[in-house]
This record gives sequence, structure tokens and C-alpha cells, in this order.
Amino acid sequence: MLLLATFPLLLSVTVQSQPTEIEAFLLRLVAPALEREGVPGISVAVMQDGELLLARGFGWADERLGLPVQPATAFPIGSLGRSLVGAAALREVERGALRLDAPIGKLLPDVPERLQPITLQQLLDGSSGLPASSALFEALTERAPAQRLTRKAFLELLAELPAQDAPGASFAPDSSAWLVLPLLIDEVGKRSFADCLAQELCGPLGLRDTRVRGELECALGHAADCREVLAGRALEICTGFEPRAASAHILSTARDLVRWQTALFQNAALSAPSTRLLTESARSRSGEVLGMNASFELGELGGQPSWRHVGGIAGWRGALGWYEGARLSVCVLANCSSARVGPIEEEIARFLLRLPPRELQDLPLEPGESALLSGGYQLGTLRVRIFEREGKLWYESAAEEAFRLRSQGFRRFVSSSGEALLVFSGESPRAQSFAETRKGATSVARRMD
Repeated sequence: MLLLATFPLLLSVTVQSQPTEIEAFLLRLVAPALEREGVPGISVAVMQDGELLLARGFGWADERLGLPVQPATAFPIGSLGRSLVGAAALREVERGALRLDAPIGKLLPDVPERLQPITLQQLLDGSSGLPASSALFEALTERAPAQRLTRKAFLELLAELPAQDAPGASFAPDSSAWLVLPLLIDEVGKRSFADCLAQELCGPLGLRDTRVRGELECALGHAADCREVLAGRALEICTGFEPRAASAHILSTARDLVRWQTALFQNAALSAPSTRLLTESARSRSGEVLGMNASFELGELGGQPSWRHVGGIAGWRGALGWYEGARLSVCVLANCSSARVGPIEEEIARFLLRLPPRELQDLPLEPGESALLSGGYQLGTLRVRIFEREGKLWYESAAEEAFRLRSQGFRRFVSSSGEALLVFSGESPRAQSFAETRKGATSVARRMD
């Protein structure tokens, strides 16, 4: 049986859920991934209003060496680092070392003619027309790992790949721009991208575990064939990227990423114009809002705006979400390409935001749970009765027909239609209240009997 190693870092919680409840929820949520899906290790962090609520590791960073995932375990974050790379470039703009309208042909030596007209602004806003980073990575992996890649060779390889569009013509959600930006910083900023990242962002914002991995030639734990860890086989990755081509490859932790995202969206990292450039939606040629930009997919959850990104590199996966109304940031990292990090991140957000889970359950009641929750409650001017029928809880009021409640665990119940979420308080011996959420609005019912 796969050992479920866990290492918590729990601080004071400002959301209404209790720390032990959040901890138990996470254990239940990630256990199937570790025990049945073969994911070696998962790291989770949650921050709300600038306060770290939770940072926790599950499973193994390297089972062969007996290294568990801990809050300080750093993962290669791949495209989750786009906003960090963009912010580093914008810090150079803010201090006058770079200009948004400057074409890279005037900034970098050895730039092939085809790439010369692309501006820094286009690299940042996703309109550079450069090939997708996935296409670039595929081309890079065809090279022998021992073959060195200079900056000139890297740019020539990039220019040989089919462009997605002409510079400035259209937005593309995935491009190689975030791999070119560090080269500009190295050349024009008069300091390395690694130093810029450390001095401008990581140091001031307290990102203690975030750093540039200049060379990814050595093994870094588990990778794409993660299910084989169940057979006791150690799994490794070897990318073959060299320093110049790999300078945008960042290592970070889930707790650093939620701290970074909070700083970005609360305007603690950049000026307001720079922040808008990284967070506002891109637009089509006709001006239509596309609901995405170079770093995030924009949407909503429970009626509040959200910014999310799910990505990875070389067998590593990560999901990062920001929920504006609650000022909530959630990050999930995994050392397995098939890990369902996106759904896990969303379920954590739904749990904390008191929204019905996307994957509804119908769990049996815990022993004695019916007696603790059943009774009469006052919900505003409405009298509500919670009662048991045939081993299930039901909800009855004068405003609607009685309906069955489906248990989600942790004293959380969803109506049969999925429209209402009830979260009962944890007092003993009986719950004295429950919070009812419908269509994003929450009301509290108090026990009357």
C-alpha cells in the first residue's frame, strides 16, 4: 500500500471552516490521487487576505530516497511562472531599463530577422505571434541532451518553427514569449534574470523558496510515468535544457505561489498599469473580450471573478487560482503529468467558498449525525425543519416542497437539485445553526428547539 506521508503547516484560519475540517477535507480529496491514481506527491497551499491558511505536502517528492513532500518542497512550475517572468520584465520597465514599445531586434544581438520586429509589449500581452511553447519544447527534446544550446542557436531554432501569426495581429494563449523575456532582462537590464527575480520580487515579497533553475540536465524526482511508482520503481526526468534556453524555468513551492499571486492581485508587486497588463483579459481583433491572457484564464466561480492557470512541464503539473471576491489564492502542485490538479484546486476553492462541489457525492450519514442535525431552525422569517427519513436527511419549509439532502461529509449537504448547500455548525452535542448558500447568497439559520 502506498504510504500517505503528510507534513502540515497550519496557521490561523480566517475562513469559516475550521483547520481540522480543512485538513480532513484535503486528506480525503488527495488520497485517491496518491493511492489509486499513482501520483507520487502533491503540495497544497491556501492564502486568504494575505494570511497563509494552509501549506501541506502529501506523499513523496522522491520515494526512493525517502523524501516526503513538505511545505518547503520546490517543484518546477513551468507555465505557472509566466506571470513571474512577466512581472520581472515589467519591473525593468518601471525602472527605465526596458521600454514596452522596443522591438527585440534592437535589444538583443543575434536575433534572426524574422523575430526582430516583435516588441516587449507583444511578448507580454500574448500577441507576439511566436510559436507555442509546446512546439518549442518538442523541438528542444529532439536534440541530444549533451548538445549545448547558445542564445543564438536558441533564437535561430525559434525562428525556424512556424509562427502562429504576424507580430501584433492576434492573441495566442500559449507562446514561447515567456522563454524570450529572460534573455531581454539578461541583456538590457545589466543583471541576470535570476538576480532580477530575486531582487525585485522574491526578496521584497518574501518568496523564500522561489528561484531560477539555470540548468535542468539532472534528474528531478518523479515524472510522467508516475503510476509505476506503485511497483516501487524510481522515476526521473532529464530535459536536456541548457542555461540560456532554461533561464525561464523556475522552481517554487505552493506556499510561495499563493503569496505571489496575492501580491500581484492586491497591487503589492507592480504599479497599477503593469498589474493590469498581466491580469486583464486579452481582446480579439474586433475588440471582443476573450476571457484569457498570457498568464491566466479569466472566469467566475460562485458569482465572483476568478483567474486560474493549469499547466506543467516535463511530467510536473500545477494549478493556481485567484478568487477576487474572497481575496483567496489556492495552489496545487504535483510531480506527475496525469495528476488532476485543476479539479483538485477547484474543489478546494469550492469548499472554502461554501459552494457545492463539482463532483457531488451521496454519502451515508455518520453514526448519530441525524440526531445532532435534525430539528427546527429559523431562517430569516422562515421556519425550516431538518428531519431524517430512511437514513437520509430532508429539508422542509413552507416556501417549497420538502427535498432530500445529499451528504458531502464534514456536515455539508447539497440539495437533490444541487442548487442549495447547507453547512451545519460544529457545536456539541447538537448543531445550533447552519449556513445555507443559494446562487452565491448565504443566510444563517438558528436552531429554535
